[in-house]
Amino acid sequence: MQYAPWTMLITTDLAACRLGVAHEHVLGWIARKLLPIAGEDEEGRVLLREHVIAERGEALAAEAPELLRSPRLRQQWADPTRPRVLPCGCAFSLDADLDAEPLIRCVEARALETTARLADALATAAPGDAFFSSLAGVTHAARARHYARPTE
Repeated sequence: MQYAPWTMLITTDLAACRLGVAHEHVLGWIARKLLPIAGEDEEGRVLLREHVIAERGEALAAEAPELLRSPRLRQQWADPTRPRVLPCGCAFSLDADLDAEPLIRCVEARALETTARLADALATAAPGDAFFSSLAGVTHAARARHYARPTE
């Protein structure tokens, strides 16, 4: 079935609602490369193609890998390793180590990264100012805590 190039794009939240699954499931499918990312909106949220959600998403939500057309997708579905998806919405790719940047960042993570860049710029502009150096350290520590594995 051919789809027009102007196919509607939807957010991961809307995709999760349409499929009746948790948002983390959709993020996990993206991190496992079962759902391709179509782009980002103005706020940095991941967008997916509606027709892909209708085809692949329904097969994934029904846990029916035999409905996936591609043998590569069926093989990826069968892989027992699961990506790290944080409750906030940050998702890491399967091959990411613990220090890797996330594939998908939540709003808070994007804000922390922007703040860290600003603090680094201020510390660079005023190298002798202890406040800016301290601010840079605090923002980097907050960012690291955000990406850390939640304690069980």
